[in-house]
Amino acid sequence: MVIVFLSVKCYNFHCSYVFHAVKAIPEISLSPEELENERIMEMLKDWYKVVLLYSLKLMIAPVIETAILIDRCVFLKESCAANATVEVLPIFDAAKSPRNFAIIATKDKEL
Repeated sequence: MVIVFLSVKCYNFHCSYVFHAVKAIPEISLSPEELENERIMEMLKDWYKVVLLYSLKLMIAPVIETAILIDRCVFLKESCAANATVEVLPIFDAAKSPRNFAIIATKDKEL
């Protein structure tokens, strides 16, 4: 694992991709000239598409995960007896992971 701390000065002067790549990965066997080939420069022009897709993923993921939880709860409620209860409970701090829920289905005792 390589941890590299780039100076703040570098970000102030808008350093190039090649500079960051060479500084961040000292073990690479490519020269700066090889990193500036046309294919890489073409891909770098589309950096905003990656940011856009990643942002959409971050916004949509909680909605989809909640829909899955609700679907599982509805399935359990429909397939269990009429006197069953279904609960969704957080089992640990959501700051550690957003997937912190447990679905608990219990069947009430009949009298």
